Amino acid sequence: MVITVEQVREKYPKEYWDLSDWEVQQVLDYMYLICEFSINWHKTHPGESLLKWIKKESESSFNEEWHKSNSMPMRGTLDQKIKWHIEHVAHCKCSPIPDKIKQEIQKRLNA
Repeated sequence: MVITVEQVREKYPKEYWDLSDWEVQQVLDYMYLICEFSINWHKTHPGESLLKWIKKESESSFNEEWHKSNSMPMRGTLDQKIKWHIEHVAHCKCSPIPDKIKQEIQKRLNA
């Protein structure tokens, strides 16, 4: 099932007023990426929790070089924060994903 920018605008008009069509498409592309990663991860790790794996992976070392070139956007949107935290887990292990962000990722994966 492919969701279009037009469908997003119809379903969530007030929430997406400040986003351009390109930005909405980026959010949709990112959500597909998260879903694809989750499906593939569960195929290779049956019965394991993805969120527990993310937590375990995020509890080790600090990647100073990555942090210098990838700062969290000031007053970022929820989508920007989710994207930053997922990229952060992939490149740096200094801190876990905040519970609020984990809950939103899980909510979107289950949608």
